[in-house]
Amino acid sequence: MTELYSTLSREILFQMRGSRSQTELSAQLGFSFNQVGKWEAGATLFHWQDFKNLCEVLQVPWHQHFQDVFLFHSSMRLETNSVVEILSQFFGHASVSEMAIRMGKSRSSMSRLIHDEVKIDFADILRLMDQRPFVLNSWLAKFVDLTKIPSLQERVGAESRMFQGLLAIPWAPIVNSALGLRAYQDAKEHSDAYLAIKTGLTEAQVREALEQLLKSNLIEERDGKFHGMVREMTFLRVPEFRKVTQFVGRMITDVFHESARLKPNVNNPSLSASRVYPLSSDASQKVATALVKFHHELSDILKNDKEPKDHVRAILIHSLDLELVSELSKNGQA
Repeated sequence: MTELYSTLSREILFQMRGSRSQTELSAQLGFSFNQVGKWEAGATLFHWQDFKNLCEVLQVPWHQHFQDVFLFHSSMRLETNSVVEILSQFFGHASVSEMAIRMGKSRSSMSRLIHDEVKIDFADILRLMDQRPFVLNSWLAKFVDLTKIPSLQERVGAESRMFQGLLAIPWAPIVNSALGLRAYQDAKEHSDAYLAIKTGLTEAQVREALEQLLKSNLIEERDGKFHGMVREMTFLRVPEFRKVTQFVGRMITDVFHESARLKPNVNNPSLSASRVYPLSSDASQKVATALVKFHHELSDILKNDKEPKDHVRAILIHSLDLELVSELSKNGQA
């Protein structure tokens, strides 16, 4: 596994070098010998600091790209926090020990990386980013043409099919989640009707989603039932997947219509709340930080849920500066 990311780091360097020769780029980076050649051959490690220096020489805004994808709130800054610490916060890792297991490292070496006490291998950064679907490719696409990276060819093709399928049928992730329900897994045969009831969709929508999930290679049909092969779909910072959020948002809006008289059910609680306040900049930042903390707590709940699954739950969290609505309206986007 480590070799995959080491190879990937060399391929990224090669693509970013472009038409420059190895010796030419080495000189631009301040070396009197062919250091780039050693990196590309795998003779010496290509570190995170080397990648940053490369971006500076090539005038690639790595700092902005990193902020765009991984910095959720102002308390985490590249000037004061190590990149490993920021990525740890982004993915909601609970402990150094957990990260060490995921990265295949000792707890002590992981701790040194987090506290920026040792040089960080660029391959380790790539591996850490690759903890959730779409995140690594979404970030790398800001630097290179992914179709020209040999190590990513299979993934790029698979993700492209997945993107196309999910964007065409935005309720497909809902149906995919329902396949993990205990009652469905224990049933002797497949039932569109059961999935429709558990997801709030029509049977026609369920069937359409299943067909698209099959085409996208996200599920497989076995013994007369469907089985999901990708349980978790993360849509953070992938603008195209706003269609999924938009669809689920409309479903929730319909359920909580002003004329609806929903009765609370303690066995299957559904909660909704809207709060609109005037806030200072300081309070707004605190709200953002609280939401990030909630995302991490929620991630821990989902990750540690080892019990049989009985419900499909849509969780939408919105915090919007309403001035943005005015800006979008002026630009004809709203």
